[in-house]
Amino acid sequence: MAVSTTIALVLTVCFSGFHVPSQASSSSHRFLRCLSTHVPSQLLLTPRSPSFKPLLVSSIRNAKFVAPATARPPMCILTPTKASHVQAAVRCGRRHGVRLRVRSGGHDNEGLSYRSQRPEVFAVVYLAKMQAVQVDPRRATAWVGAGATLGELYYAVGTAAPGLSFPGGVCPTVGVGGLFSGGGFGLLMRKFGLAADNILDAIIVNADGMVLEGKKAMGDDLFWAIRGGGAASFGVVLWWKVRLVPVPPKITYFSVTKTMNQGAVDTVTRWQTVAPALPDDLTVRVLVEQRQANFQSLYLGNCSAVVRTLHHRFPELGVTRADCREMSWLQYVAYLYFGDAINNAPLELLLLNRTMTLGPFVKNKSDYVNKALTKNTWEKIFTWPSGAAHG
Repeated sequence: MAVSTTIALVLTVCFSGFHVPSQASSSSHRFLRCLSTHVPSQLLLTPRSPSFKPLLVSSIRNAKFVAPATARPPMCILTPTKASHVQAAVRCGRRHGVRLRVRSGGHDNEGLSYRSQRPEVFAVVYLAKMQAVQVDPRRATAWVGAGATLGELYYAVGTAAPGLSFPGGVCPTVGVGGLFSGGGFGLLMRKFGLAADNILDAIIVNADGMVLEGKKAMGDDLFWAIRGGGAASFGVVLWWKVRLVPVPPKITYFSVTKTMNQGAVDTVTRWQTVAPALPDDLTVRVLVEQRQANFQSLYLGNCSAVVRTLHHRFPELGVTRADCREMSWLQYVAYLYFGDAINNAPLELLLLNRTMTLGPFVKNKSDYVNKALTKNTWEKIFTWPSGAAHG
């Protein structure tokens, strides 16, 4: 509770200058005039631009936010290419009472990076043009532009430094800025931690419009806060320095599906106690949908070894060699999201594709439990009309 209170106080202090005055139209005009003196005109889009709406909706995945985003759009979208453009946005916003939404460029299921939940004057800082990834194989590190997607990071690491990886999430379409600043769950986390645990340094434009180059400049508290506390609450991160971690030449993926008639409820109930006790080279997750459970794995080793381990530790799952696929880490991260499409398209085409497909109306929510759910509870989850659970 003390930590939450501290963060709330920091937010109040840092962004109190972003209050929106009553003269909204006048404020908008002054903000745009201020920004245009520091930013090339081609990087600043207003609703009058024919490119404005396509860019606004380009990475919306949740259909429920298309209408709200277009009905009450931002006053402009800035697509910066360097730090001074972001500095100008922050300083002009503070000076003229315009709030900023920071958009990394990946998908955003809650729409927090491109819309406002209340009537106000706001602008979007869209970082997609700041997407470079600089890999240093010798030091096992990389500098990642905040506008890169996870797929772009994965592809850069996998091609520049085979044998190294990054412990990020399972969706290559997500932006690294949102993933890193929110924590970053992934299937390597049992061995290497969250994405945020592997952030070594960062460069940020703070709420005063100053560029703070590195954690020494920003201080321990701010550096701690941006790694899991929501970086856009404290400024605009431009670059992240990440630790790369070792992986073997081949890793193993398996997929096993069980229906309720095949004992899925019992197997998931058992999985809750088995999975945390497995060797940390092995992660087994489960997706519960349409009254069946799909168990998927990442194992830093070969198929024979994982089959032996699970026959001993989790025989209820019934994994066989026929359920396994051995592949490189780069192939794995693509396969987990794109499936058999990796057999028909180059990995570059899949992982570097920033085109988003609009999905259905959806509401996602995560939660944690302090103890394993009972079999009775899982039976209720399995039989919800359209329920789903991922673990």
